[in-house]
Amino acid sequence: MGQECSICLNPLADVSLCTLECTHVFHATCVTELRNFGVTQVCPLCRTPLPPGPKQLHEDSCQRFSAVKQKVEQGKVSWSDLPPESKGEYDAAMASWKAAAEQGFAMALHNLGYLFDHGLGVPPNGSEAAKWYKMAATQGHPESQVNLGALAQKGHGIAQSDAEAVRWWRKAAEQGQPNGQHSLGIAYANGQGVGQSFQEAAR
Repeated sequence: MGQECSICLNPLADVSLCTLECTHVFHATCVTELRNFGVTQVCPLCRTPLPPGPKQLHEDSCQRFSAVKQKVEQGKVSWSDLPPESKGEYDAAMASWKAAAEQGFAMALHNLGYLFDHGLGVPPNGSEAAKWYKMAATQGHPESQVNLGALAQKGHGIAQSDAEAVRWWRKAAEQGQPNGQHSLGIAYANGQGVGQSFQEAAR
C-alpha cells in the first residue's frame, strides 16, 4: 500500500487492518494494543471518537443474529423472507460484524464467511464466503481454515484445488481442530491433494 501505520511506523499490510470512521488506517493489532493501554476514546491522529472495539461489536452482532436465528428455527420466520423487525435486527448484526471485520477481528470475518457460505439471510455466494474465510484463515482461525479448504476442494467460489484444500486443512489440524484433522485424514486415505498413505490417514 506504500503507507505506514502511524502507531508502529511499520508498513501497512493487506490483512488485519483497522479503518476508523475518520478513514485513518492502522494495523488492527496496534489499535488493539492502544485499547489494552486504555486509549479507547479517540483516533491517535485526529482525535475523532473511536468506534466500539471489535469484541464488543462482535458480541452485539451475535446477540442480534441469535435472536433472528431462533425465530427461524422455531418456524416463525424464514431466512428468505424476514419480516421488517427481524430484517432490521439481521442488518444491524451484519453491519456490526462488518465493522468488527474492518478492525481485523477474526471471528467476525469467519461469521461473515459462514453467512455467505450457507445463505443465511443473504443469497449463497461462494466467492464472498471464500473472501471472508481467507482473511480469517490467514490470521490462523481454524474453523475458517477448514471451511476454506472445503471450498477449495469443491471449487466453490475459488479455483478447485485438492492441494490447496489440504494446505488449509493441515493448518487447522495442526491447531487441533477436529474437522481439519478428519478432512486431512480422508485426503490421505484417498490420495487427494497429497500422496496416498493409510498410515498418515490413520494417524
